[in-house]
Amino acid sequence: MNIERLNQDLVLLKYDANFRKVTWKMDKNGYPSFILIYGAFPLDQPKFNHPDLNVLIPVPLNLYDRAGNGQYHFYKYIYIDDSLRIQDPNAGQYRRIYRGYTQNLYQKDKVPPQGGWQWICVMTPTSGEKENILDLLSSTKAFLNNEA
Repeated sequence: MNIERLNQDLVLLKYDANFRKVTWKMDKNGYPSFILIYGAFPLDQPKFNHPDLNVLIPVPLNLYDRAGNGQYHFYKYIYIDDSLRIQDPNAGQYRRIYRGYTQNLYQKDKVPPQGGWQWICVMTPTSGEKENILDLLSSTKAFLNNEA
């Protein structure tokens, strides 16, 4: 884990962005294992039943370590608030957000299911030299507002 880049992410989340609340849970080694962001970004209304998104992001042990070809390991998955619903344009009712997967494709990473959170995958598990956690949130926002 590249602690310097992880710390840059935490600084971005804590001081450079407009979130309602940001917290993280530390593992036994003193590294964040999950980052929790309340109000990560506004959602299109009335398309969604909530005004903004709460997310839970697992922090992989190899975060920002070199992955080859100028790439770095990155956040592989994200959990969204399980109560979030999207309006079905045909039925006019709110439904769960479908991501096309019935289970977490990264179960091999042993990230347990999180009660109250729905798993979605929004980005490849590698990044470039300049990407950070805000890029993950941007991908999530693009998926939810445009593709969900």
